[in-house]
Formats: sequence, structure tokens, C-alpha cells
Amino acid sequence: MSDTPKRRIKTAEKVARILDILHEEGEANLAQIAEEIELAKSTTHSYLETLTSLELVRKNNSTYTLGLVFLDYGGRVRKRSDIYMIAKPQLRDLYEATGHTVHLATKEFDDLVLLERINPDETVGFGAHIGQRDHFHTPALGKAILAYLPVDDVDSIVSKHDLLGLTEHSITTREDLEAELETVREQGYAVNNEEEHKNYKGVARPILLDGVVVGAISIAGPKTELEMSEENIHDLLRSATDRIEIKLQYD
Repeated sequence: MSDTPKRRIKTAEKVARILDILHEEGEANLAQIAEEIELAKSTTHSYLETLTSLELVRKNNSTYTLGLVFLDYGGRVRKRSDIYMIAKPQLRDLYEATGHTVHLATKEFDDLVLLERINPDETVGFGAHIGQRDHFHTPALGKAILAYLPVDDVDSIVSKHDLLGLTEHSITTREDLEAELETVREQGYAVNNEEEHKNYKGVARPILLDGVVVGAISIAGPKTELEMSEENIHDLLRSATDRIEIKLQYD
């Protein structure tokens, strides 16, 4: 868990909140933003004009949106991630070997962050996108990471995200979550069996560096198709994870 800073700069918090609003809403007008951040319209307008002059925000007639500079920021951040650069060729190999959706994710600030997703054109995407921040308790990726985190980290994550049920198969109690995580540790992999979407299944393995979990990779797709070749999928995931861990250790 990260410690809360003793001294917080209100101006920085307001700027961050404006960017969050535009991220969440896609676009918003002055009145909406002023109401959300609880400032006068004149003051909010000054914030927005400053962000626009810095090319962080774009004004489109009466609404504001995030600038494309954030696309550049995100791309650069991802390329500077060792786990992404090392795992990337392994993910491509997994996709070509299985034809199913392949994911790479890591943990940041108690969120599950999607670093890569290779998806067949004809596969239902469910809206996931690179950089998406999510909960941990339903996706196989999240459970694969959660199982190897310290208890305090798990407490913090559960407190932030709760255990919301997305389907009838979702884990919704801490007791069930602990049992699931113990199973993950025993077998070395995690499964999402229709816990997010009906008839959809995912299998994930953690990426460990010196015993510390740094991420996870998964293969996911229609449940019936995945189960037809599940043994092979486990073998491929195990091999890919081994290769990633070796390169992280020695590169």
C-alpha cells in the first residue's frame, strides 16, 4: 500500500480531477466540469484555458476533450516497461499458436493495468483497451497477480474495488476469494470461468521475478473453444512465462 502524502497541493489535485473527468466522460463542457470540481466557472475556465495552451486539452466549440498528447505519453510509458518489451514477442507467439486473445497486465496503485492485448478480428472484445485499469477478483490476470501479493496489498485492493459480482459465477466474498487464491498458488495458474462474461473463459499465469509477482499473461476466448485445447494452452502459457521470467532475470 502506498502512504498518503502528508502535504497535498490543491491546485495539482484540481488539475488531475479535470483530466480524470475528461478521461471518464470523453468530453465535457465548462458548467459540468465546474460542478464536478466544485469551483466557480471563471476559475474553472482559467484552468481549462491553461491546459489548452499547454496542449493537454482541446476545446471543441463548447466542450473540452483530452489532447492526443496523452496517446504519446502512454506509448512512451509502455515502451519503457521492461515487462512489456520482454513479453511482447512471447505474446505474439501465443496468439499465433492458439488464435485466441492474449493479454499482459501488471499492478499499479491497486489497479490491474492492461499493457497489451492481441485479439482476433472476429472475436468479441468486450471493450478492453490498452491502459485500461480494472479490478482483480474476476479476470484470470487479476487473480494470478493477487495470489502472490502480500496480505496488506490484497486488503488495500479489495477495499478500493470491492468484490462486485459481474455474473452468477463471480467471487463476491473475501472467504471465497481467499480459497480461490490458495487454489491459484497450488496449481500455479488462475482461471476466469464465466466470471466476467457468459460463455467466456480465461487462463492466466503470474510472472515472478525473484519470487515477487510483476505481472501476468493470459489466453482467453469462447469457453467451449478454449476447453477443447486447454491442456495445450497450459503448456504454451507455462513455456512463455518461463521465457519471460528468464529474460527479466538476466537481461
